[in-house]
Amino acid sequence: MIRGLLLLIAGYAFALPASANFSATATVFNNPNFCPSSLPGGFNLTVPVEAAAGCNTGAGIGSAQAEAGYGHVGVEASVVVPAGAFPNLNNNAFAQLSTQIVFSGPGNAVTVNGMNIGVSGSAGVRGGNGSGAGFSFDVSLNGVDWGINGLAIGGNGQFNCIPLGNFLCPTLGTTTSFNTSIAGTYTTQPVVVPLNTPVPLMISLAANAGSSDPNASVGVDFAHSIDFPVGVPLFNLPEGYTANAPDMFILDNRFLPPVPVPEPSTVLLSFIGLLFVARSAYCSRRRMLVASS
Repeated sequence: MIRGLLLLIAGYAFALPASANFSATATVFNNPNFCPSSLPGGFNLTVPVEAAAGCNTGAGIGSAQAEAGYGHVGVEASVVVPAGAFPNLNNNAFAQLSTQIVFSGPGNAVTVNGMNIGVSGSAGVRGGNGSGAGFSFDVSLNGVDWGINGLAIGGNGQFNCIPLGNFLCPTLGTTTSFNTSIAGTYTTQPVVVPLNTPVPLMISLAANAGSSDPNASVGVDFAHSIDFPVGVPLFNLPEGYTANAPDMFILDNRFLPPVPVPEPSTVLLSFIGLLFVARSAYCSRRRMLVASS
């Protein structure tokens, strides 16, 4: 199960800008069939791209979800099996975003002393040898990778983690349910990039949860991760240098996503509410004037 997992996992909608790419997929396999999808996912649709699948087989419940949007990728997969059941559920979720960053400043190249990103999620298993959870994530800037190439937890307590770059793998929990978690703002490793030319940035995140054991539960929850921090420097650059990718709302080395515009119905209701408040205030003031006269 562990080896198989490691191999396997090696707001509002806006019109998609031309050069930003997003994709999301989610599958739940109940051998020998796939469970139905409630959100189809796909590649380069509207943003965010969302995928979801799941079903209750009677012998277990499986679900998977994935989302990719501006400055965000998230995935989630889970399996719950009642006592006495023998399922064969295998759930996978994958999300990815990519864009081109243009760094500018004096000279021909600059050393980026890491990219600041928020990572938050957990994975846990309660079951036997037939149960396992896994996830991976990769932040790639100019071809230099950072993150986890594959992490797998077995229901028997087996634990494997293969880091990418200088990332430090988390440890396994010591409770009866084997688990691990990641949370916080992380800085990727330094990388040299050329100036005034597009530099590729790609971020991907994958999750897997599977079980063939009775009375088991497996969960991988990275639904709220990975994220760009908002309004603060995204890349650690020397004085006099900056970074831009307008298609990803990266402006002057800051991620500045748009403020969602309310739906027309919301605007109308708000306007009606303001009219009601104004009329109530007017009537109240009129009654006070009449009473005082």
